[in-house]
This record gives sequence, structure tokens and C-alpha cells, in this order.
Amino acid sequence: MLLKSAIVCCFVGLLLVSQTFAQKSPKYAFIVQNTKFDNDSWYKTGDLGSISESGQTISNLLTIQGFTNIVVRRNLTSAEFRNALNKFISNLPKGATCVVYLESHGNKVHDNSGDEKIADPNQKDTDDEVFVCKDTPYQSKSISTSKITDNKGTF
Repeated sequence: MLLKSAIVCCFVGLLLVSQTFAQKSPKYAFIVQNTKFDNDSWYKTGDLGSISESGQTISNLLTIQGFTNIVVRRNLTSAEFRNALNKFISNLPKGATCVVYLESHGNKVHDNSGDEKIADPNQKDTDDEVFVCKDTPYQSKSISTSKITDNKGTF
């Protein structure tokens, strides 16, 4: 509960600051809430129960802040995620204020391209981070050997 409160407090603070800069621009939000997974092993990494409704909480907070274009998607496969995000991006008007909120497990995979080290040579963490979708394989090796993280266009 404390983590959820901290996330919401930080988010509200960011919204209040950003509201000053985005009074007249159209406001769009893309919220993905992945709490169900095809591979049961993801459940062993931690229960998302304490934040399982944070997507709705964020949506409610955004509505209060004047966001009228809010897309909420739940339990997406990787293909569904890519399609939904691409559709969302393609419908954004120029100058829009945009919030993207992702709720799920995350994972680190080997950075095959080396772009993490190039971006910040002093960085000790040189892995790519991935957002876990409903169909994401549990074994990191199955992700990294496909080199999917090297093509930033596929996210």
C-alpha cells in the first residue's frame, strides 16, 4: 500500500507541475495494465495485487487534470501492445500533452547492440529493460537471443 501511495503521490506531483506548461494543448493518455500472464513463472517474481488497480487510479487522476483522451488496455500480448501503442501514437495531434503509464512486471535482458553503454559510458547497468506482456517468455535468454531489444522500432 505504501508503494502504491508513493507512486500516486509522485504522479500527482508531476501532473501539477506539467499542468502549468500544458494548459491549452490536447491531453492524451495511454495506460497499459498487465497483471495476468500466460507463463505462471511471472507470478513467482512478485504479486501485482497491491497495484492491480493503479491503472484505473491513474486514469481517474488524469480525468481530474483535464485529460479527455484516455486509452486503457489490460493484459496485452506483445503484438497487441505494439499495435495499440502504434495506433495511439499515430492518432496524437501535433503539440499534444501525452502520458504513458505502464503497469506490469519488468525484466532485464542482455544488451546485444551496446547502445546502453554508448548512451552513458559511466553507467554500470548495461542491460536493456523490457516491459512484460501477457505472452512474454519467462526465460531472459529466449528474449535476448531473438535480439528483439536491438531493434528499437519493435520496442
